[in-house]
Amino acid sequence: MLRRNDFEILRRYRRPLQSVLVLEDDGLLSLMLEDLVRDEGAVEVHACHDLQTALEVARTTDLDCAILDVSLHEGANYDVADVLAARGVRFLFSTGLNANDIVARHRQRPILFKPYSDADFKAALGAALAD
Repeated sequence: MLRRNDFEILRRYRRPLQSVLVLEDDGLLSLMLEDLVRDEGAVEVHACHDLQTALEVARTTDLDCAILDVSLHEGANYDVADVLAARGVRFLFSTGLNANDIVARHRQRPILFKPYSDADFKAALGAALAD
Protein backbone atom coordinates (compact mmCIF):
# COMPACT_ATOMS: atom_id res chain seq x y z
CA MET A 1 0.00 0.00 0.00
CA LEU A 2 1.46 3.36 -1.02
CA ARG A 3 1.66 6.10 1.55
CA ARG A 4 0.97 9.74 1.01
CA ASN A 5 4.58 10.89 1.45
CA ASP A 6 6.15 8.37 -0.96
CA PHE A 7 6.98 11.15 -3.46
CA GLU A 8 8.85 13.01 -0.72
CA ILE A 9 10.73 9.85 0.24
CA LEU A 10 11.87 9.43 -3.35
CA ARG A 11 13.12 13.02 -3.42
CA ARG A 12 14.99 12.59 -0.14
CA TYR A 13 16.54 9.22 -0.91
CA ARG A 14 20.10 10.16 -0.04
CA ARG A 15 22.10 7.85 -2.27
CA PRO A 16 21.63 8.23 -6.02
CA LEU A 17 20.36 5.13 -7.75
CA GLN A 18 23.31 3.40 -9.33
CA SER A 19 22.07 -0.02 -10.37
CA VAL A 20 18.48 -1.17 -10.88
CA LEU A 21 17.11 -4.50 -12.07
CA VAL A 22 14.00 -4.36 -14.26
CA LEU A 23 12.31 -7.70 -14.93
CA GLU A 24 9.56 -7.25 -17.51
CA ASP A 25 8.84 -9.63 -20.38
CA ASP A 26 6.78 -7.12 -22.37
CA GLY A 27 9.30 -5.24 -24.53
CA LEU A 28 7.43 -1.94 -24.62
CA LEU A 29 6.82 -1.89 -20.88
CA SER A 30 10.44 -2.82 -20.26
CA LEU A 31 11.64 0.14 -22.33
CA MET A 32 9.23 2.46 -20.55
CA LEU A 33 10.37 1.26 -17.11
CA GLU A 34 13.99 1.64 -18.12
CA ASP A 35 13.33 5.25 -19.15
CA LEU A 36 11.43 5.97 -15.93
CA VAL A 37 14.24 4.53 -13.81
CA ARG A 38 16.84 6.52 -15.71
CA ASP A 39 14.72 9.66 -15.22
CA GLU A 40 15.04 9.02 -11.49
CA GLY A 41 18.83 9.01 -11.82
CA ALA A 42 19.73 5.35 -12.28
CA VAL A 43 23.12 4.96 -13.91
CA GLU A 44 22.95 1.25 -14.74
CA VAL A 45 19.68 -0.50 -15.62
CA HIS A 46 19.69 -4.28 -15.96
CA ALA A 47 16.66 -4.87 -18.20
CA CYS A 48 15.83 -8.58 -18.10
CA HIS A 49 13.08 -10.25 -20.10
CA ASP A 50 13.31 -13.77 -18.67
CA LEU A 51 13.60 -15.45 -15.31
CA GLN A 52 17.05 -17.02 -15.74
CA THR A 53 18.75 -13.76 -16.74
CA ALA A 54 17.05 -11.92 -13.89
CA LEU A 55 18.11 -14.59 -11.40
CA GLU A 56 21.73 -14.27 -12.51
CA VAL A 57 21.62 -10.47 -12.12
CA ALA A 58 19.84 -10.75 -8.76
CA ARG A 59 22.47 -13.15 -7.45
CA THR A 60 25.62 -11.44 -8.74
CA THR A 61 25.04 -7.70 -9.14
CA ASP A 62 25.21 -4.94 -6.55
CA LEU A 63 21.70 -3.49 -6.88
CA ASP A 64 20.01 -0.50 -5.28
CA CYS A 65 16.54 -1.79 -6.09
CA ALA A 66 14.49 -3.85 -8.52
CA ILE A 67 11.16 -3.71 -10.32
CA LEU A 68 9.70 -7.15 -10.92
CA ASP A 69 6.82 -8.10 -13.17
CA VAL A 70 4.92 -10.83 -11.34
CA SER A 71 3.50 -12.75 -14.29
CA LEU A 72 6.06 -13.73 -16.89
CA HIS A 73 5.50 -15.97 -19.89
CA GLU A 74 7.45 -18.57 -17.89
CA GLY A 75 5.21 -18.18 -14.82
CA ALA A 76 5.54 -16.25 -11.57
CA ASN A 77 8.93 -14.78 -10.71
CA TYR A 78 8.99 -15.16 -6.95
CA ASP A 79 12.39 -16.86 -7.18
CA VAL A 80 13.93 -13.50 -8.10
CA ALA A 81 12.03 -11.80 -5.28
CA ASP A 82 13.29 -14.41 -2.82
CA VAL A 83 16.92 -13.88 -3.90
CA LEU A 84 16.57 -10.10 -3.60
CA ALA A 85 14.90 -10.35 -0.19
CA ALA A 86 17.67 -12.65 1.09
CA ARG A 87 20.27 -10.13 -0.11
CA GLY A 88 18.42 -7.17 1.42
CA VAL A 89 17.77 -5.49 -1.95
CA ARG A 90 14.71 -3.26 -2.05
CA PHE A 91 12.16 -4.09 -4.72
CA LEU A 92 8.63 -3.61 -5.87
CA PHE A 93 6.26 -5.64 -7.99
CA SER A 94 4.68 -4.49 -11.22
CA THR A 95 1.49 -6.36 -12.02
CA GLY A 96 -2.01 -6.37 -13.37
CA LEU A 97 -2.98 -8.84 -10.64
CA ASN A 98 -4.81 -8.11 -7.42
CA ALA A 99 -2.66 -7.55 -4.32
CA ASN A 100 -4.14 -10.72 -2.80
CA ASP A 101 -2.72 -12.71 -5.73
CA ILE A 102 0.83 -11.95 -4.55
CA VAL A 103 2.28 -14.77 -2.44
CA ALA A 104 1.90 -14.08 1.26
CA ARG A 105 5.64 -13.85 1.96
CA HIS A 106 5.93 -10.83 -0.36
CA ARG A 107 2.51 -9.24 0.01
CA GLN A 108 3.93 -6.35 2.07
CA ARG A 109 6.11 -5.19 -0.84
CA PRO A 110 5.09 -2.10 -2.80
CA ILE A 111 3.04 -2.86 -5.91
CA LEU A 112 2.87 -0.85 -9.12
CA PHE A 113 -0.49 -1.78 -10.60
CA LYS A 114 -0.81 -1.93 -14.39
CA PRO A 115 -1.74 0.23 -16.14
CA TYR A 116 0.21 2.94 -14.34
CA SER A 117 1.22 6.55 -14.81
CA ASP A 118 4.60 8.18 -14.26
CA ALA A 119 3.26 9.47 -10.93
CA ASP A 120 2.20 5.94 -9.92
CA PHE A 121 5.71 4.72 -10.78
CA LYS A 122 7.38 7.42 -8.71
CA ALA A 123 5.14 6.70 -5.73
CA ALA A 124 5.81 2.95 -5.89
CA LEU A 125 9.56 3.48 -6.28
CA GLY A 126 9.50 5.88 -3.32
CA ALA A 127 7.70 3.25 -1.26
CA ALA A 128 10.26 0.59 -2.21
CA LEU A 129 13.17 2.83 -1.30
CA ALA A 130 11.57 3.73 2.02
CA ASP A 131 11.40 0.13 3.21
